[in-house]
Amino acid sequence: MFKGEQHAEVIYFGPRKLGSVRLSDVQELQQVRTTYDPGGIDELATSMIFDADIAADPDAISSEAFNLNNPIIVARFSPDDELALQRFVHDHAAHYDVAQPGSLGSSAEDGSTTILIGGHRRKRSLYQLAERFSIDPTQMDIAASIHENISFAEALRLQLAENVHERPPVQDEARAIERFYRDVVRQRGAAPTVKEFAAQLGFGETKVRDALAFASLPKELQELTETGLLSYSIVKRFKPLQDVYTKAHVVKYGTGNTATEREVLTVRREEDVCNSLMVDATRLIKGRLNGNETRATSFIDNLIKSAKEMLGAPEPLFELMADSPAERRTRASREMSRAALQTATRALEWQMSTGDLNVDDVEALRRRLDELVFTAKQHADSVQAFDLDALLSEQAG
Repeated sequence: MFKGEQHAEVIYFGPRKLGSVRLSDVQELQQVRTTYDPGGIDELATSMIFDADIAADPDAISSEAFNLNNPIIVARFSPDDELALQRFVHDHAAHYDVAQPGSLGSSAEDGSTTILIGGHRRKRSLYQLAERFSIDPTQMDIAASIHENISFAEALRLQLAENVHERPPVQDEARAIERFYRDVVRQRGAAPTVKEFAAQLGFGETKVRDALAFASLPKELQELTETGLLSYSIVKRFKPLQDVYTKAHVVKYGTGNTATEREVLTVRREEDVCNSLMVDATRLIKGRLNGNETRATSFIDNLIKSAKEMLGAPEPLFELMADSPAERRTRASREMSRAALQTATRALEWQMSTGDLNVDDVEALRRRLDELVFTAKQHADSVQAFDLDALLSEQAG
């Protein structure tokens, strides 16, 4: 017998507190997703058209012409609970490390404030439909799961759960999970286990562990996923290497005896570890550009093994080399630039030999190269100016 058969009442499964909100009343704050694919927004908007005839007959536009299968999720604050709204906005700003908006205001007839939690793509698609069919957003009511006067922590949990069905870029989701983890630690005063935290979110432990690993890496390394140079699955594997490099730096330089020394050593350690990781990532990218398909997992595992072995040496890791991690990073970056240019040149020459070279693509590439050359010249000029200022200062001293 199913356990549910012992209940006399019917159990409801569906959106909580389902109602409707005016589209023009729904406001946004920064959230997990940071990018939106215009093509995907267009497809989603088209999927909401229930009656295809309205494209040819504007007079047929009515509630029956559209269908929003999945309601949006909103937080709604009544005018009598301004404190809850202020607390929500304050916690949001602290979570995302952004300035608080001056005032969210309210255009709702009852004076309430409505903030979007889940359904950012759907909202953009609805505005596209409004423009496409000349519908005033102040005359569009949309289905919504409405949560009255809730906390930001609860809103974030709902948003992360919503994104299981409407996935943002994986790196954005990982950063959101890590920020939520820090919020939980701050509120509890102690760190939950990964198992406890994953259960709270409704995610698997592996997903949460990977997210926390990725988000703890230097920003420059994380950004390689956004440019497509390395995948999320590869970048997150650098976390154990970061830990070994950090330990090596502490063995070499210590942690400092005073607050000032600790602060200086922490900054230096973070910079050196970041530069060393970027050297390794650059080597991996360069190898691929040169046609050397080194397995990323084996490559990183070997780096970790070598670093651990060097920890036992009399002079661990960083200062064994004549140049600094920053200098090695600069040299590795230049080598990768040359490899990238050589790869691009070979690819263009091959396309030209096959007759597949598209004039429009080459023209677009030329414009992009002009932009890069301009940026490079600006950078070179600023470096030269800095060096000149330093030289003059030394001479004056």
